Amino acid sequence: MGARSSAFALLAVMFAIVGVFLWAVIRPPAVYGPRDRAFLPLYRIAKLGVFPLLGDGENLASFLHVHDAAAAIVQATETDGPSGGVYTACDGSPHSWRELVDAFAKAMGRRPRLIPTPPFLYVAAGYLGGLASALIRRPLPLNPEQVDQMRQRYWVCDNEAICRDLGWQPKLSIEEGMAQTLAWYREHGWL
Repeated sequence: MGARSSAFALLAVMFAIVGVFLWAVIRPPAVYGPRDRAFLPLYRIAKLGVFPLLGDGENLASFLHVHDAAAAIVQATETDGPSGGVYTACDGSPHSWRELVDAFAKAMGRRPRLIPTPPFLYVAAGYLGGLASALIRRPLPLNPEQVDQMRQRYWVCDNEAICRDLGWQPKLSIEEGMAQTLAWYREHGWL
């Protein structure tokens, strides 16, 4: 779900249940893990021994493993936190794209060669992915909205409120999560 539709869904929930139920909203960043098809192309590219790095590779983004995302939701349902809380949940500090590639490399046991790629090439690839997706009527790994998010210098969130109010803590670091995801992909024949 994109950022815009997520914001509209949040507003709908808030207006629909104010005063009726105790509620909380968990807003994760990029969620990855077993069965995730969004990160799979990144693993496949890295497996080839190369990785097209967007710009200087220092843009920061927050990530969350699916098991930690599920645990945050469970924690919100089982904790008597304040009603109406909107919480972001991530695995800790934001990660640069270079750090993400390092996590891939550690999980795979070899480091791909980084190829600095100008942002306009990512934009073109996203545009072409969007067109192809419309033609074949299937989502593809890269589209204009994803590229727009990737190009942001800071696409980040923090855990301060959810840790304070609900006592939730992420269990998996990006390295552990990427290794677990890669193992699942291999075990199930996705890689």
